Amino acid sequence: MYDIIISGQHCSIECSCHRWTIDNFSATLETWLTKSNVQALRNSITPNATKELYSILGLPHFCDQTWTKHNTLRIIPNPSSTSNFGSNLGFMRKEKIGYVKNINTEPIEGNSGWINCKLEFFVSGASEL
Repeated sequence: MYDIIISGQHCSIECSCHRWTIDNFSATLETWLTKSNVQALRNSITPNATKELYSILGLPHFCDQTWTKHNTLRIIPNPSSTSNFGSNLGFMRKEKIGYVKNINTEPIEGNSGWINCKLEFFVSGASEL
């Protein structure tokens, strides 16, 4: 069972989520991915290709500076991930569109083959791509 789908230009990754914090207009997402999923995610983003386009009434609006959505990700919570052992993330968060500021990856100790992935992104005000 997965918690979220990370969808980008060249990826659609179903994964678990162990951290999703939103602070004003930026967010941090942490998950575990396989090596092939990390590669697909990296092929879908251009970190730091973001810019504050303008500010209306003190609210910033960001844009993807690649202008081809090559740094835009959709984070989609799984609404059916609620069970006795599920995370209820589908009830706590709504779908977000974000522009990636930074990505950090590091292998998880042991021989599991999992990689910890931390994404930092600006949250878009748009609800659709």
